[in-house]
Amino acid sequence: MPTLTVKLITPALAALALLGSATGLAQDQRWFRVEVLVFANESTAQPAGAGSPEQWDPTPTLAYPTASRFLVDPAQVVGNRDEFGGESIIDEYGRQIITVLTGPVPGEGAAPGQWPAATAPASGQAAPAPGTAPAPLKPVYSEPVTGSPQPAAGETTAAGPGVSLPVAAPPSLPRPFVLLPRSYQELSGKAALMQRSGRYSLLFHETWVQPVAAEASSLPIVLDRSGDTRQWPRLQGTIKLYLSRYLQVETNLWLNTAGEYLPGTWRMPAPPFGPPSLVIEEEQVIDVASAMGDMTAASPTDGAAEAGVEADPAGNTAVAGTAAGAATGGAAAVTGIEGEVPEGMGAETAEEVVAPVYPYRHAVLLQQTRRMRSGEIHYIDHPMLGMIIKFTAVTAEQLGAIAVEEASALGEVPGASQGG
Repeated sequence: MPTLTVKLITPALAALALLGSATGLAQDQRWFRVEVLVFANESTAQPAGAGSPEQWDPTPTLAYPTASRFLVDPAQVVGNRDEFGGESIIDEYGRQIITVLTGPVPGEGAAPGQWPAATAPASGQAAPAPGTAPAPLKPVYSEPVTGSPQPAAGETTAAGPGVSLPVAAPPSLPRPFVLLPRSYQELSGKAALMQRSGRYSLLFHETWVQPVAAEASSLPIVLDRSGDTRQWPRLQGTIKLYLSRYLQVETNLWLNTAGEYLPGTWRMPAPPFGPPSLVIEEEQVIDVASAMGDMTAASPTDGAAEAGVEADPAGNTAVAGTAAGAATGGAAAVTGIEGEVPEGMGAETAEEVVAPVYPYRHAVLLQQTRRMRSGEIHYIDHPMLGMIIKFTAVTAEQLGAIAVEEASALGEVPGASQGG
């Protein structure tokens, strides 16, 4: 399930500053379409208690990197937006962050889940912190892909003596790491053949476009959504793609198995869940004057300060802390993730939290680094878990066409990407 954050005036995305902005990527980076197919080899299963030709580490080190990013599924983004409502953005790490306003502000006529007109952020923009004016997000990858500096759209360029022609706007770059339609997949035939054989199970098959940067500027890509579902899929982990003279791929993937190859009933400890790709931020705005009732103060400003209240850009007030929320009858600021009891909530008032049970016995790790070549199909072999990957260079025209198709799928305006 998505991470739920209930907040009052906490800045929405302050933690993102730790990793920098995707706008730092150079415009002349090479873009590739990446297709990845991950499969399990079902023919290697052994009877219970039988010996295995491979001696697997009984307790492999399974971990997600501190910093990572996600692939964006347009259908999932639209579905989440329809389900939760509110303002939805995709941040530069591929996380979908939905901000929902609860509690209508008196006098503004805002229904729950809607922004009052005076404080509504622009489409694709995070909610502004109280006391600050909304600032538009800068588009990412908005420059031409190749060639010398181009005149701005609408300007003219000389085509001969006394002749000027209008300059067409350069094609916008697509948002990277967004899953493309299956029509872009070149390995579909191979995938179908593997499935028909009965020897393999497909665990992941997707394609997307991205610029490939140096190792220091590249983030691992999380391939599973266990951080949202709080369940363990068969496939977990990350891959990292970067350029170091040659294209490189690093795998940190593991296959959760029933452990048929293990003797007895021993089970390894459960592996971690991945980071969440969907964050729901519930922002509550209340009318402090009504909530405080008969409480009086020397002046409205002093009273608000003593109660921990801060004015928002529209002149309304919002409770600024847990103590103030309790004093005024408003909701306290609670940040909670499934499995945790928020601070200040007694055990007798919290719903009983049942920890998920790891349904597997063991996990087999695929951790390798391989050198790749553009246009070639590469196999990363393993007795139980394998990967097929292909990099295909894309042109500026192809990127422009993908940008239009992608914007339509995400319900955005072409050329108005909000993040990498």
